[in-house]
Amino acid sequence: MNSNDDESIQAAGLRRQAEEVIRGKSSQQLTEDLEALLPEEQWHMLHELLVNQIELEMQNNELRRTQVELDAAQARYFDLYDLAPVGYCTLSEQGLFLEANLAASTLLGVTRGALVNQPISRFIFLEDQDIYYHHRKHFLETGEPHEYELRMVKKNGTSFWVQLDVTIAEGEDGTFVCRLMLNDISERKQAEEVRRKLEERLSQGQKLEALGILAAGVAHNINNMLAIIMGTASLREELANEPEDLEAYGIIGKACRRGRDVVKSLIQFAQPTLSNQGPLELHALISEVRVFLESTTRNRITIVEAFFGESLLIDGDAGSLTHALMNVCLNSLYAMPSGGTLTFRTNVFEKDWVEISVEDTGEGMTLETLVRVTEPFFTTKPVGMGAGLGLSMTHGVIKAHGGTLEIVSKPGQGTTVKIRLPGIPLPALKLTSAVPRPSVGPLKVLLVDDDEDLLFLVTRMLKTAGLEVQSAIGGAEALEILRSGDLPDLIILDQNMPRMTGVQTMEQIRVLYPEQKILISSGQPDIEDWECFKQAKVAFIPKPFD
Repeated sequence: MNSNDDESIQAAGLRRQAEEVIRGKSSQQLTEDLEALLPEEQWHMLHELLVNQIELEMQNNELRRTQVELDAAQARYFDLYDLAPVGYCTLSEQGLFLEANLAASTLLGVTRGALVNQPISRFIFLEDQDIYYHHRKHFLETGEPHEYELRMVKKNGTSFWVQLDVTIAEGEDGTFVCRLMLNDISERKQAEEVRRKLEERLSQGQKLEALGILAAGVAHNINNMLAIIMGTASLREELANEPEDLEAYGIIGKACRRGRDVVKSLIQFAQPTLSNQGPLELHALISEVRVFLESTTRNRITIVEAFFGESLLIDGDAGSLTHALMNVCLNSLYAMPSGGTLTFRTNVFEKDWVEISVEDTGEGMTLETLVRVTEPFFTTKPVGMGAGLGLSMTHGVIKAHGGTLEIVSKPGQGTTVKIRLPGIPLPALKLTSAVPRPSVGPLKVLLVDDDEDLLFLVTRMLKTAGLEVQSAIGGAEALEILRSGDLPDLIILDQNMPRMTGVQTMEQIRVLYPEQKILISSGQPDIEDWECFKQAKVAFIPKPFD
């Protein structure tokens, strides 16, 4: 019942009282009362009665118009409140639902009637209860409008993200109530999560790019130094007669080749490629890794081989895979400081796939470490004991082989690294007999390099092989020699040279002498597949070489 209804009741009461007064008088008394009035007074009374009647009719029309407006306002309120796209509700001081619109009840999966007198905390995600109570305490203390985000739970247990906007209002009984707006922001949160993951990938890509630039910058210099060591050792090996000397020079050569593979793996980590891909027998590869590990663990670790009953072949790069396995094994050794067991296990994983498992009995990893363990530069080792690149490099090498890397670990239960690679059938392995060292006829060679030590060493190596050698420091000097003398049978050309690179020198030589044979020699291991080196009469040899 509203104010218009009260006014109508009052008006009806006054009319009844007036009618009772009139009925209390006889017709004669009424006639006498009228006759007692002068004609002017009678006319004035009639005029007043007519005016009052018209005024009452106008008031009734106004009341009817007001009632129509109130009905329309109530309809608009229903549309704005009950049918709003966001949830609106009113909470008591104790946090109980007093009322809620349709959107709020739909969000929570409960009918509006069932929400009344239910605590809102019942619909707050368990892990976000502290967020709710913290903001509620702050809101009650300050009384200021408040906004925050948390997760709520539908009646069926489904969680979703909401943004809560809270204000204080006065209730009908004088106590304060909370006006609450619930805005479903689940889609926005999902978009933010997708963006966060993309930013993480971008950050990882930037790290890889930085590492690639760093690796490319140092690879040439490192391989040049290895070339000097390896070349000198190979020269001395030719002259050595004692078995001990031969063995020593052989070890130096192997160490240089291993160093070359490490640099190549660093490049492959940033830009994975497979430059020396071919059929590989996994058990033989793992056995080589085991021999190296046994020589470094000093019997502190027990190494077990649990191989599949048959040979397992893949198409891969032996140097890259060996280095990848070494990285995994070194992490396992670090996780077993007091000793333990390292197991190599091989198996057939589904059709046409093989699996290598490296299992240790070490300390294991927490979930937080496990999800980040393949990120570049992430490490749990003390400062100075690791750069956080080992498993990242391994992941890059396995991915380049078309394989997958899976790591299973729990604290105190050790770690298992599973490497799965595409296999090839046994007939694909072609056994080849040893190729005899080719004899080289009397050739004239122009050797071009900016490193004087390498020029001196490779000149000796070529002359020892019976070749006629002329050297040039840099591309400009090489072009002067070519213009002024007889053309050589072969030009051995370094790539990374100041002022004029090997590619720039080669382009100018090709313009002058299109049929000239050129051998590109470089310590930068990522240039072998450059298109400019795939033309006729051009070949590539990586440093170091014997």
